[in-house]
Amino acid sequence: MRFTIKAGELASVLNSLSGLAKGQTMPILGCVKITAEDAHLQVEATDLATRSTCRWPATPTSVGATCVNANRLLGLMRGLPSSMVVEITGTKEHLTIKGLRSRYRLAALSEFDFPQRPDAVANTTCQFPAGALHRGLSAVIKVVDNMAVTGSMSSGASITITEGCVESIAAESGRVTYVREFSEDIHAAGPISTFVNRNTGKELLRLLGEVESDSTVFYAHGDQHDTFTAGDRELILQRYQMNFPESAVRSLLKERPDETRVTVNREGLKAMISRVAVAMDSEFDSDRFQIKCTGRDLVATVSRDRNAMGSKDALKAASRAAKGDEEAPPSNAPRKAYETIAEESLESAGMTDMEPMTFQLRYFIDVVDRGEGETAELYFGGPANPLRLQLGAEVTAILAPMRD
Repeated sequence: MRFTIKAGELASVLNSLSGLAKGQTMPILGCVKITAEDAHLQVEATDLATRSTCRWPATPTSVGATCVNANRLLGLMRGLPSSMVVEITGTKEHLTIKGLRSRYRLAALSEFDFPQRPDAVANTTCQFPAGALHRGLSAVIKVVDNMAVTGSMSSGASITITEGCVESIAAESGRVTYVREFSEDIHAAGPISTFVNRNTGKELLRLLGEVESDSTVFYAHGDQHDTFTAGDRELILQRYQMNFPESAVRSLLKERPDETRVTVNREGLKAMISRVAVAMDSEFDSDRFQIKCTGRDLVATVSRDRNAMGSKDALKAASRAAKGDEEAPPSNAPRKAYETIAEESLESAGMTDMEPMTFQLRYFIDVVDRGEGETAELYFGGPANPLRLQLGAEVTAILAPMRD
């Protein structure tokens, strides 16, 4: 195998695929497979559950294939000028890179050691613009990104594609996000539903984000694998049969007769929550805040327990006790003594007095930031019921209140 390529071009391809090769315990899974054909070059990476391929037209000097450590090759390509043309020669034992004044040799593995491409038989196919799924999936995958245990196969998002519409839903620990994207360019013979876990979902997001938003993505839905193809990229995902609580989640999206709707300016809500976040960062490390309704105002409040070990007052007292300046506090926890350190209000419509509800700040900010339209609608169903947040026609979030 021998071909020439610009270092920056190969680095870009490797950067897209190397995520699958990181942290692998089997040497072959830490490699990319490079194949030179008569009129194409192809680079593949896999972690067995996901297989990502980049294939583009080229005129190699000689055909063949070899496997090389992805991160080592990527590091070399990044260290060279992006416009430099390098000659790459591959054998079963070594991969040689020749530059203008440089020469490198990396250990290689046989192409036959690399896992074979799965026989992905498609039962149903459809197509949609890359941006239609990218916007929705990027919003909902945030729900499980920081909550799930690393490597968890049970946390992810449900994707449903119908004619003219693609829906993305994710739920984790009382937080739900539902996003709809409408487009005349979404074509499906019937409803197609699949589930991507947090790891395969990120690889799918990577593919969708690396092509133009109006690029057509061809989706082949099979019993064991899903295949997404866009431009010179192909992604094969192993399907997981998960008991995703989609019906229960969709029931939370419906309006209830006992709900109270509160309408506010979306940018105003975003600014209010952002100011609260600044106050929280400056006072103590916490990610909880409260929302309540008072008169015609929506009020965001941050309180702290002066006696909590995480508060500044308690930490100072513990420090003085450690130095012997004062007696250590008793071992039994003191009574909670809350004080308000920040309060922001926003005028709204449809207001009635309601008790405070506690939510997680970073998730609330992310949902509001991704919404569209001038207004945000908050549907309160009582202190024990989830808050439904409607941001335009496409984005709906369900936030379960947190317990103190």
